[in-house]
Amino acid sequence: MVHLRKLLLFLFISMKMFSLKEHFGEKITVGLTKHTSKTVDVKACGSDINVSFDDKKKIVLKDGCSLRLKYNNGKISSCNGVYDNIVFSKDSLGGVIRLSSNGNLSQYRGSMSFIIKDTKVVPVNVLFAEEYLYGVLPCEISYFYPKEAIKAQAIAARTYLYRNIERHKYDYCDLVDNQDSQVYKGYDVEKKVFNDVINESCGQVLVYKSKLIDAYYFSNSGGYTADPKDVWGCAPIPYLTYKSDKDHWKGSSESYWDKKIDKKLISDKVGFRVNHVQVSKKKHGIALEVTLSGGQTKKMKADSFRSILKLPSPSFEMASRGNYIYFKGRGSGHLVGMSQWGALTLAKRGYK
Repeated sequence: MVHLRKLLLFLFISMKMFSLKEHFGEKITVGLTKHTSKTVDVKACGSDINVSFDDKKKIVLKDGCSLRLKYNNGKISSCNGVYDNIVFSKDSLGGVIRLSSNGNLSQYRGSMSFIIKDTKVVPVNVLFAEEYLYGVLPCEISYFYPKEAIKAQAIAARTYLYRNIERHKYDYCDLVDNQDSQVYKGYDVEKKVFNDVINESCGQVLVYKSKLIDAYYFSNSGGYTADPKDVWGCAPIPYLTYKSDKDHWKGSSESYWDKKIDKKLISDKVGFRVNHVQVSKKKHGIALEVTLSGGQTKKMKADSFRSILKLPSPSFEMASRGNYIYFKGRGSGHLVGMSQWGALTLAKRGYK
């Protein structure tokens, strides 16, 4: 009878673990650059938290209580000791961990590991992939979008996260919380409309020849999506090419834009006196290369040029008048991959 009870307990735990993975995806680690600081305050909210100090000392942080973690000569100082690593973990999915640092206050699902990197305390959020997406989608798309557009975004974001993990870009985590990966703000930004769609599309990703795709996305195409080979100078990607967005891009505040920039500002950005700028190469209205002339002559990738000047997109024309360069453009973003506004328009027209 005792053996049977042990077996039933083992089966229950195994089924529970399998169920969590099935419904929430893989466990991932996210470096929280927003809270990387000399001092981080950690609070238990909604449940008790187990705290482990270098796997030597263990305490329970009661719900509502806080601990302060400080950088101390290459280690983390807390609870009258100094440590290399401190881990905050919960026994259930309930409750959140609240971090306060750099004037920011944020709450996160999952567990939290703290390490030292570059003389600062770095929080690393450990959570399920689907929980991570709960804190990503509200940062990348508006809640007023139709359900099918949000679903497309969820699948693109999920594919993007797993593809980025494959690249092993970071030595201390799978992803970070800013645009180097995807913008992730944790529990505070979650909305039921996003969580429901993420749950409904759970585990769905985009593949090409059985491999995860580079699921790039952006705001508004301005008429055409772009080829990353021309925009960024990378190797050709068969499923990412120039595609007409027809009239799907219209109707947004980002569809058309105008901007004027002082030549002195442009000169400061590129490092020499600029008198004139012209588009020297383009395709489907998308600028691919610009030529700057004045103190010297220099060619630049149009996407790099638009990035340093914070232009909405590389789909633009320009004219020089007096001390200014006048830009007239369409769309918003790098134009590679999925247009979010295009997805919105198609969803409104009944597409799945």
